[in-house]
Amino acid sequence: MPSTPLRSKVTASHQLGSSSAEKEQSTLEPLMTARDVADRLQLHSKTVERMARAGRLPSLRVFGRLRFRPSDIASWLAEREDRKCHGC
Repeated sequence: MPSTPLRSKVTASHQLGSSSAEKEQSTLEPLMTARDVADRLQLHSKTVERMARAGRLPSLRVFGRLRFRPSDIASWLAEREDRKCHGC
């Protein structure tokens, strides 16, 4: 008899895990390439790559290739907009 409640708990936790995995997949945003980011920032793609490698632009590596989350780039831009203009 004790095995029945245990089975239901395991099944319930397994179902929770699968639903959270489904939520993660639905919230994944398409990644941008260096060229995509360069077009958006009006920079050369090599400049974007250099900035990412130097850690000055948020990026990630997917199979050895640089990729960018649009939300990270938007946050990065918003952060810079909030700063006071030093030479203005």
